Amino acid sequence: MTGLHRSHRVGAGLEFDQYRKYAPGDDIRQLDWHLFARTDELAVRLQTPETPFRLAILLDATPSMGYRGVASVCTKFRYASIVAAALGYLASRQGDELALFAYDDRLTEFSGVRLPFQAFCQNLDSAKPTRRDVPGNPTQALEAAENFLARRGMTIWISDFLDEEEKLAGRLRGLQSAGKGVIAIQILDPDEKYLPFRDALRFQDPEDMEHFLDTYPQEVREEYLQRFKAHQQRIREICNDSEVPLLRMATTDDIGVRLQAILQ
Repeated sequence: MTGLHRSHRVGAGLEFDQYRKYAPGDDIRQLDWHLFARTDELAVRLQTPETPFRLAILLDATPSMGYRGVASVCTKFRYASIVAAALGYLASRQGDELALFAYDDRLTEFSGVRLPFQAFCQNLDSAKPTRRDVPGNPTQALEAAENFLARRGMTIWISDFLDEEEKLAGRLRGLQSAGKGVIAIQILDPDEKYLPFRDALRFQDPEDMEHFLDTYPQEVREEYLQRFKAHQQRIREICNDSEVPLLRMATTDDIGVRLQAILQ
């Protein structure tokens, strides 16, 4: 896997700026011999280094990300953190600048900017999905990510997107401003996709802990699956309309295999 984008470390990776008259001590490899042949003067090519590519990981830490289903080995948040670590490792191998922006209803204390990979992983390990009964709001995290990215950068937004349908299009457009790239990774638990339960259960709203529903799953399964399918289709349509790649992953998926879909 080569990475998320073409590395700026391949070849010279520099843009021509101007000529300067040769002075003793200059690197002779920078001499322009074509110019010397035309003018009989020694001059060196001055070049402008590329701005480092920046990768912002936007990580959903809302209550619903703390769910762990019967067939899963970890919560959605833990799985998302492992995905983030894998992508951060690849980015660091390319010399990119990393930043982590975790959020619940605000930008959390686990965020950071221009992190070395080890510090990036330490912040990931410290982050936890919130237990507060508040709706998720990524506004502060989105603004911080946009400010961090500058000219050359990409945001990878890792979330279950269960409460993002209404405002998702506008938020994706904001991330794409000034030519910044965006990839959306949706993390779901198989329980959410199939509702495999049989016995009577109490369902709790993962984003509003005060709302409960006591029922038999078979009585609501058909309607639930229809609504879930419609929601998933809407998220896909929003990403397609915004020209944002969407990768869906279940917590039982092989991370390495699934990530190949977005790696060049």
